[in-house]
Amino acid sequence: MSMIAQPFFLAILLLSGMGSVLYVYVDVRAGDLFSNIGVFVAGAVLNYLAVRAVSGDDSLTPRLTGLFGLSILSGLATLLGLLLLILPGLFLYLRWFMAWPIFVGERTNIIEAMKISWQRMKGWEVAAGLPVGALLLLFLAGLIGLDYFGHAPDRPSGLIDAFIGNAFMNALILLTYVVSVASYACVARETADLTTGA
Repeated sequence: MSMIAQPFFLAILLLSGMGSVLYVYVDVRAGDLFSNIGVFVAGAVLNYLAVRAVSGDDSLTPRLTGLFGLSILSGLATLLGLLLLILPGLFLYLRWFMAWPIFVGERTNIIEAMKISWQRMKGWEVAAGLPVGALLLLFLAGLIGLDYFGHAPDRPSGLIDAFIGNAFMNALILLTYVVSVASYACVARETADLTTGA
């Protein structure tokens, strides 16, 4: 697990520190751009390390360009679903929740990863939705708490405030990637048990 924990905390520290410096001393947009790109790359690396750890396959690669395309495609479809009535967007998000680990771990293409995730997540929406919902509630509670105590991520009063807000946001986003791989491992194990009759 330290194979994932160390890069996780290192990513949070680096992203939060650099993003905060840019946010406070350069420009808000520069800090946001760095944070968005940084969280994507850190999430891809964490996804890769976690999939490699659960699969035991050392020949896997992170496949960043494909993950970027997968993120755009599934993100736009989920956003459209959220704009329609919120529930369709959440449903799409949960059905494609394992697309990243499938894309990396099974070396599929983008569309195949989305299809496989869609099929495997059938019946697992609630099981995957519970930790995602808990992270979402923690995210909302954290935003309210940060704002209440004067550390709102969108309007920091200094470098420490920006770092606290960024660290909180980055940690929750990166935890979502870890939960995605954990869901992938659980569903794969359950599917294997059903297939072998164990």
